[in-house]
Amino acid sequence: MKKGGIPLLDKAKRSLFAVKLLLDQGYPEFAMSRVYYAMFYMAEALLMSQGLSYRTHGGVIGAFGVNSLKRVAGGNVKGCGENKWK
Repeated sequence: MKKGGIPLLDKAKRSLFAVKLLLDQGYPEFAMSRVYYAMFYMAEALLMSQGLSYRTHGGVIGAFGVNSLKRVAGGNVKGCGENKWK
């Protein structure tokens, strides 16, 4: 893992710790928000480990989706900007 990803994994770990605290205090809806962000930070760290970096939240989500699909489809996925459904 490249240096930039380590702080993100630490942030994800802290978010998961907060999930436990929030659930223990009876705030499941806020805990779910922390779960989402823990997963987001892990996805961003994974992309960084591959030398990919994005400025926006949507950019990270889109890139993670495309990279995940590429792995599942064996690399037969075209770029984000193309809409196959038109």
